[in-house]
Amino acid sequence: MPPHLEPGTPALIAGSLLALLCFARAARGVDWRGLSTSGRLNLWLGTTAALMVLWRLRAGAHPGLDVHLIGATVVFLMFGTRLAVVSLAIAALGAGLAAHEPLEVIGLHWLLWAGVPLLASASAVPWAERRLPAHPFVFLWGYGFVVSGLAVGASGLAQVLVYGVLQALPWPVLTDDYLPFFLLLGWSEAFTAGALLTLMVVWQPGWVERFDDAVYLRRR
Repeated sequence: MPPHLEPGTPALIAGSLLALLCFARAARGVDWRGLSTSGRLNLWLGTTAALMVLWRLRAGAHPGLDVHLIGATVVFLMFGTRLAVVSLAIAALGAGLAAHEPLEVIGLHWLLWAGVPLLASASAVPWAERRLPAHPFVFLWGYGFVVSGLAVGASGLAQVLVYGVLQALPWPVLTDDYLPFFLLLGWSEAFTAGALLTLMVVWQPGWVERFDDAVYLRRR
């Protein structure tokens, strides 16, 4: 988090309240009993734990600004929007507390690093499904690879805009020193997401809720 955004500032408080509202709405709409009876609860818990580790593995892009892989598109394709929101919120909270971040910082971090990529994924995938052929290659490398990379790019742009408007850092620092890191991060996220989805669809297709065998593997 940029050093000029100190805990207790209105921007961080507003971000935390918005993050809490999004989390509450998503959690209330989850069919937790159905998740348990379907046998996918352990899968969701394990995925959430893996995301927490992923979010904890950060690289310093600039003093006060770290970058890390997100996993938003993969968890969206595996569990849908609501469970993805809750999973990434838990991951952000665990990783933030481990890094001794204030709760206000964690809230804004989650909005920019999870909320924006999830919104991008939840918008791009259904749009593409209506226009692209139902082919496994389209699912794995279109949604897994391309959408994952675009989601990371959306997160980077959102961070630059928010930090710039809040005057957390000078615009040249954000655009010249911070934003380019998301080009590299986007490629890393895209390749990782595409590879993971390929392994799951081949060996455990039931793990990916969005992948429907009847649609993507029907006889042509």
